[in-house]
Amino acid sequence: MTEHLIKCHNSVISDKDLYINLGDFSFGNTNDWKKTLDQLIFEEAWLIQGNHDREHQQDILNSGFSKIYRKYWLYYHGYNILLTHKPCITDSIFKEIESNNPNLDYDIRKSYTSISQTEYDKMNLNIHAHIHNNPREQLNKTGKHFNVSADVLNFTPIHINDILFKMFGVDVVC
Repeated sequence: MTEHLIKCHNSVISDKDLYINLGDFSFGNTNDWKKTLDQLIFEEAWLIQGNHDREHQQDILNSGFSKIYRKYWLYYHGYNILLTHKPCITDSIFKEIESNNPNLDYDIRKSYTSISQTEYDKMNLNIHAHIHNNPREQLNKTGKHFNVSADVLNFTPIHINDILFKMFGVDVVC
């Protein structure tokens, strides 16, 4: 599987691109991370830490990522974009999901991250991973979220300009 991911990555990422991974990069140790990163094409790589990225920050940096974040606010072509591992919603949206789905057989709060109403209102778009292609976790249809879990994107990274086009019909010219 790693070879397939590397092939898909290298088919769309150039040596001039900033590659931002939205978490759960590898289930191995940082030696495995380094071996994989050494085979990927990019100019610079950042990691938005996921729930399986448990290595120490210095070990992650030593593996080849140049920056590590829990979340990252990006202002891009007029959009406030929040990059996270888990999708971000407010407590009121949590409550709405729970009340609209009284037979949930799992703790919805483990799949999402809570943010303040102020942050949520500021956010035009939350690009995230974590929930994969699991239909029961596709409960939040706010129009503010784009899921980049590898299995959702056929294991191929997507450019932020393509996300803006899919979400808002915006054709960004660089």
